[in-house]
Amino acid sequence: MFPHSRLFLGACSAALLFVSPLLSQTFAPPKNYPPFTDVSQMVVADFNRDGAADVVGSAFYNTTNQTNVVVYMNSGSGTFSAPVAIPGSTGAGYVAVGDFNQDGNLDVAFLYGTTQVGVSYGDGHGNFASPLLYTVNGAADSIVAGDFNNDGKQDIATLSTSSEAVTILTNTGSSFTTSSFTVPQYYASNNSGYPPDILSNLVAGDFNGTHITDLAYLDSCADSACGPGLARIYMLTNSGSSFAPTLLPDQVSGYDGLAAADVDLDGKVDLLVSSVGNDYDSVYVDYSNGGGTFTQVYVNSDLTSFGFPHHLIVGDFNNDGIEDIAGYTDQDLQFNPDYGFDVYTGKGGRAGFNTPVHFADDTTASPRGGFGAGFLDLNGTKDVALIDSTSLAIFLNTTATTKDPCAYPAKSGIHNCSPRNGGSGPAKIHVLDAYKASAQPAQRIEFWVDGKKVFQEYADLLNTYVTLSSGIHQLSVVGVDATGKYVKSNTTYTVTH
Repeated sequence: MFPHSRLFLGACSAALLFVSPLLSQTFAPPKNYPPFTDVSQMVVADFNRDGAADVVGSAFYNTTNQTNVVVYMNSGSGTFSAPVAIPGSTGAGYVAVGDFNQDGNLDVAFLYGTTQVGVSYGDGHGNFASPLLYTVNGAADSIVAGDFNNDGKQDIATLSTSSEAVTILTNTGSSFTTSSFTVPQYYASNNSGYPPDILSNLVAGDFNGTHITDLAYLDSCADSACGPGLARIYMLTNSGSSFAPTLLPDQVSGYDGLAAADVDLDGKVDLLVSSVGNDYDSVYVDYSNGGGTFTQVYVNSDLTSFGFPHHLIVGDFNNDGIEDIAGYTDQDLQFNPDYGFDVYTGKGGRAGFNTPVHFADDTTASPRGGFGAGFLDLNGTKDVALIDSTSLAIFLNTTATTKDPCAYPAKSGIHNCSPRNGGSGPAKIHVLDAYKASAQPAQRIEFWVDGKKVFQEYADLLNTYVTLSSGIHQLSVVGVDATGKYVKSNTTYTVTH
């Protein structure tokens, strides 16, 4: 009754493709906030619900031999105060963010020591309690948050090379219970003489469109006999009670990173892959078709005049209503310094990406892995943060929004762009909405018709088509923030032909 389809190359999409090159992508010169001596990873999220995202990451903070989880709080205008270490986080590794105790405030989970995860609860003002510690199976090198049993509470998952296992920390509401399962290793299982594979880059998302959060990871060869830097990708399909591995056909050469985001806005989360070598680099998207199959589309391949793209992120950076990809860089294929990040603007759907535009960091220190995007000031555009070996560098987006088909609101909320409230017309309607979460990042945005959910997107943009039956319909757009809290916008629409 309410079928939906993703717009790829229809009339409106063609218009977007026409105007995209005219939108000049600009960022202000970076502002730097020391001190940092190194960082492994960071997350951009709004810890005090003021609409301006903050930054958290694990770093060697005021010491050269011990890491801490440090938080940079945003003033609300894209400037940041001095970082503060979370108490009891000495020795921490990678971080993940979620509202784990369901109080409406974002919390931080992090790898701790060799076989533990720490969970520090936030108070909604940027302060965090000393962590509660949970033991996981093996020395973990990846951590993600997600609702893996569909009970409405955010769980935690880790991946360990040493134990060849994923551990699920299931959220009970007041604590976590742990369970683990071993995962396959492609190279070691195909040659008994190989040492155990290197497992890394655990990511989470609804990869097959079932509205259940799955997992995926990189499986890398640890032996030169199978070729330098080769990796395969495993998807762990979640039934709600167990995970089943599927080996994807990709062979990743010179593996570098794996990320998850819905790039084409079709309601299924895609996989983004970056790989680099001595004389090549490539970035591609495995677009999810549902049912465990993917379509590979290259973002770039062997662009020798551009930088090696590491740690990929997704967002509409040039304000044309289409998702783009950015990757931080430190050198080009001639090994010349190339510090900063590249933005590959999307052409819409799965039509590919434009030649990247480079934005330079103002330091010669190589980035170390901290890279993210969010609404860092209040102008409704996606900004970029990266961490080099000396500071947090903030790039505020100054791109005009005048040609954005559905601009993000400056304050938290939903911007309904199509169909208009009280409108009437054909049965096939264009659903176009932008959502700015009160606690970033946005968890999802949903479209409902007459009290029934028709479509949901794991991002902050809706751009799809829905066909309605004749008559008057009550339409709702629901935005769900990082804590699970939601806002709703209601409209009516009458199908007349």
